Amino acid sequence: MLFTTRFLDHHGIVSGIYDELEIGKVIDEVLPKLGQHKLAPSIVVKAMILNCLGFTDSRLYMYSQYFETLTVERLFGFGSPS
Repeated sequence: MLFTTRFLDHHGIVSGIYDELEIGKVIDEVLPKLGQHKLAPSIVVKAMILNCLGFTDSRLYMYSQYFETLTVERLFGFGSPS
């Protein structure tokens, strides 16, 4: 069996508080989905918040590399709503 390990670090706490306070719900109400975007505005804002907490020295085009070591399914929810 092959196992891989991914870490949540402090991101799990921040993600949980974001969800508990229903910040995403407020964001989605204020910024309605108007186009053919695959992600809801609340998911994008949550990703930006998590990125700011640990990847501040890198360029935005490296954004995807930041999330390679994190359990994205746990932070954003399995099958994040579009």
